[in-house]
Amino acid sequence: MQQRAWRPATDKELILSLVVITGDEEFYGRLRGIAIEFQWRLARAESIEEAELLVGRKPTPLVIYEGDPDSGNWRFALRRLNELLPRPCVLLASEVADENLLREVMRNNGYDILPKAASSDKLVRSLNFAWFWALSWERGRR
Repeated sequence: MQQRAWRPATDKELILSLVVITGDEEFYGRLRGIAIEFQWRLARAESIEEAELLVGRKPTPLVIYEGDPDSGNWRFALRRLNELLPRPCVLLASEVADENLLREVMRNNGYDILPKAASSDKLVRSLNFAWFWALSWERGRR
């Protein structure tokens, strides 16, 4: 296996960017406020198809999918979003955040749960960590 050389991040890579798939205005407003405060790039999609178009036009390391954990549709959504190229780090935004759901998220190719009720500080920490992981993972594949 060929060893890939490390390279410094580009200026574009140093700005956290994410796509959020949500119909929840309050949750989106909180994320938008955080994005403005920290100068992150935030795009909103109303559907998986719209997110696919956004990520296809401008690769984005983070995708947040806000779905109903009880409906089961989020499982399909996480698997589908994980197939995008380059592969984003996909988080499930949920009112529920327990170990059982986290295991299920990971089984369906998701990265983590983003608790919708979390404080802004916790959201920032979670998104920063996911972004760092996504960039490190992508750079390791080059």
